[in-house]
Amino acid sequence: MDKDQEIVQSKNLHDAYQEALDKTAIVAITDLQGSITYVNDKFCEISKFSRDELIGKNHNILKSGYHSREFYKDLWGTIKRGDIWMGEIKNKAKDGSYYWVQTTIVPLLDANKKPYQYLSFRLDITEQKFAEERRVESEQLFQLVADNFPNGSISLIDLNLKVLFSAGLGYEVVNFGPADVIGKPLREVVSRQTSDFVERNLPQILAGETLSQDIFSHNHYYHIIYRPVLDSAGAVTGFVMVVLDDTESKKAALEIVRHNELFAIGEEIANIGSWDWDIETREVVFSSNTLRLLGHDPEILRKKSYNVLEWVHPGDRKVLMDAFQKMLINKKSETLEFRMIRKDGAIRIFQSSSTMKFMQDGQRQHVIGILKDVTEEREREAALAESREILSKIADNIPGLVMRYVERQGKLSKVQYISKGAESLFEISKEDIGLNIDAIWSKIHHADVRGVFRSFIRAKKNVEQWNHEFRIAMPDGRMKWISMIGTPKITGPESYTWDVLALDISAKKAAEESIEKNLEILTFQNRQLLDFCNIVSHNLRSPLVNMSMLIGFIEESSDEEERRVYIEKLKPVIDGLNETFEELVESIQIRQDSEIKSDKIDIKESFEKIIAGFEGQIIQSEAIIETDFSQAPTIYYPTKYWYSVLQNLISNAIKYRSPDRRLTIKIKAEPISDNKILLSVQDNGLGIDLKRHQNNIFKIRKVFHRHPDAKGFGLFITKTQVEAMKGKIWVESIPDVGSTFFVIFNDKGNESY
Repeated sequence: MDKDQEIVQSKNLHDAYQEALDKTAIVAITDLQGSITYVNDKFCEISKFSRDELIGKNHNILKSGYHSREFYKDLWGTIKRGDIWMGEIKNKAKDGSYYWVQTTIVPLLDANKKPYQYLSFRLDITEQKFAEERRVESEQLFQLVADNFPNGSISLIDLNLKVLFSAGLGYEVVNFGPADVIGKPLREVVSRQTSDFVERNLPQILAGETLSQDIFSHNHYYHIIYRPVLDSAGAVTGFVMVVLDDTESKKAALEIVRHNELFAIGEEIANIGSWDWDIETREVVFSSNTLRLLGHDPEILRKKSYNVLEWVHPGDRKVLMDAFQKMLINKKSETLEFRMIRKDGAIRIFQSSSTMKFMQDGQRQHVIGILKDVTEEREREAALAESREILSKIADNIPGLVMRYVERQGKLSKVQYISKGAESLFEISKEDIGLNIDAIWSKIHHADVRGVFRSFIRAKKNVEQWNHEFRIAMPDGRMKWISMIGTPKITGPESYTWDVLALDISAKKAAEESIEKNLEILTFQNRQLLDFCNIVSHNLRSPLVNMSMLIGFIEESSDEEERRVYIEKLKPVIDGLNETFEELVESIQIRQDSEIKSDKIDIKESFEKIIAGFEGQIIQSEAIIETDFSQAPTIYYPTKYWYSVLQNLISNAIKYRSPDRRLTIKIKAEPISDNKILLSVQDNGLGIDLKRHQNNIFKIRKVFHRHPDAKGFGLFITKTQVEAMKGKIWVESIPDVGSTFFVIFNDKGNESY
């Protein structure tokens, strides 16, 4: 074979591989940043994006939101190291639907073993994953139904008669549970009668018939139903065995049919036995059920007392003998608990209640009694005690109060349980709370008392969960926010049992307050930004239009002299624009200063420093300045803002004085609340026509008198500074009479929180 043939054959083989890959796999190539550089047709088909919509886009376009940040961190960490990553990914298609792909990402390495792009191969496993999810949901639903199946049990059996699953409340009446039967052959966990029935009728069950059977086991009557289970394709995979406890109905039937055996059946149902000890003959007569409980032949009803004593556990024999001797002497009934060893070697705990009786001749003494197997009961009590201990430890480790108390009408509430966390939450000992629950309620902040008890009484009246957040006060003045949840239960006439949980949510409340404060700041700043944009739009439009026109004239003119004239006219426009820009920068800086430091300012001293800067103008105008700072001698405020506001207002009063009368300025500071000071600056100058200028007083570049130094910026800056510190400014003015400017300052030194 020549070289050309080899090349053609190699190309054909490559094309065949490529075609096979494109028909079976979803293929994509991305660059190092995750941008898609190539996709095959199957990629477009499953993602529902066109090739043009995908090329150049980041793979994030397919993110479903299902996987965690750590998942993608591990993926990128692997391929950036040059290693192959494999796993399952859930993606979202263009139409919003989801799909799963088995993914392999291969880094393509350069000569330095560094990745320069990534090649990914994917297989569509959507149906498989969705089937798994449906299967898990089905199993969870089946588990929930089975766990709560009343009066019996539900079991799932496969075709090999192996128990796959079993649950139900019926296991509570037997001495074994689901864990003892799951995974075992059916014959090992059910009665012979049941297993024979299943094996004999299995073909009918698997053929689709629903069969039933009645049995008696563990002192209970059961009705069993068998029904086949089919998979999604309709094939039989096993069958369900539903066991219903039919004891009560059977008992009613037996009471009528076997009235003469009532006592024996009663013993069997109650799982108790009776015995009669003849002290003279030393012979004990047992009921048949007593012998069954003890694991002995129920046909042999009589035993000698020394034989019976051998059935008692060696460790309990002396205690039992001493108790019987004491009863014979005192002639009083006794209730005892002791261990007995069944014939099969199992050790069981029995409770015996006995009393002495005399025959009619008054001579023969008998001790009769009832014997009850309390093994499971004691095991449950032990398990319950252990559970209570565990729950108590858990409750004690909760950073809050866990409490149960009983509330009775007209009586002091009785605390049944309280966790250790209550001490750190309420800073009261458990003992004090246990003695008087009012020790908790007395901690409620006075402003919250009414709301707390109104919601509490409403919850009690409606017997519904109570959930309330309120403050409690500590002895040192600290406040804590707590969330308290209480669940009431009626336990008698005018009697309620409350289960209460209380947690410290002070940190949560602080976070909420911080968020609310930040939201206010953000709203305020957004409003300022809108104002600033309006100012920029208004004040920069004219100079920019002017500049644009002049530049147009320059470009259109071919006369150098004419161009020079236009250029000279352009310079003052640029200077004006620059000045406006600087002023706007200063105003936006003020708007960002809402958190600047406040200092204690001596108002009189600060006024004297400011007025010294106007000494020449005051002398020239022969101005009279009157001050009254007696009611508010000091203020906590940002120094630069205080000086700037006072200086601007005094400067305006001097600048816009009337030529027809001697200037008089009256300045006064007075408190108007615990944390607010009102400053007034009154003059008898030119005044302002508020009917014409009311809406423009504090706007930038607005002037109301012809004055060479008037720029219309001072009042704008003053208002901006005042509002930046959440203050307020306004003016009252009459033309040719004078003006009075009022400013409310927030005194930071007197604020209460």
